[in-house]
Amino acid sequence: MRRSCKERDAFNLLPFSMQKNVLSNYPVAFTEHEYAYYPDFLFSKEKIIIEIDGYTWHHKKSKNVERDNVRDEIFQNNGYIVIRIPAAIVDNPFDFWFNLFCEFAKLERRGDRSSLEKYINDLNMMVERLALTFNVAP
Repeated sequence: MRRSCKERDAFNLLPFSMQKNVLSNYPVAFTEHEYAYYPDFLFSKEKIIIEIDGYTWHHKKSKNVERDNVRDEIFQNNGYIVIRIPAAIVDNPFDFWFNLFCEFAKLERRGDRSSLEKYINDLNMMVERLALTFNVAP
C-alpha cells in the first residue's frame, strides 16, 4: 500500500525512536475477519495504531467514517489502541508533536502501555525545542 503525502509528512515528523519501531501500512489480519487491515502506522509491540485522517476522506464521505468506526472497534476488540490525528495538523509540527505527546501520555497515565516512556520523552523534547525556537511556553 502507498502512503499519502500527509502520511509521509507525518512519518518524517516522528522522532527517530518512533520511526525505527513503526510499521507503515503493514497488514494486520484477524482470524474472525475475512480480510486484512492496513493501518497508517502500527506499533506492533505496543499494539498502538495511528491513523492520519484527511479532510476530504472523513468530512465529505460519511461512509468512510462509518467504515473506520467499525475498523477501530475491530482493532480495539483485539487489544489495540487507535489514535486518530487530523491530517490538517501534520502541516504544523508543534501541533502534531503536542497532539501525539498528549495521546501517548494519556495512555501511559492510564497504565495501558508501559513501554511508551521513550516516545513520550522524545516528543516532549521536540515540543520544547520548537517552543524555545519561537519563545513560546509549551
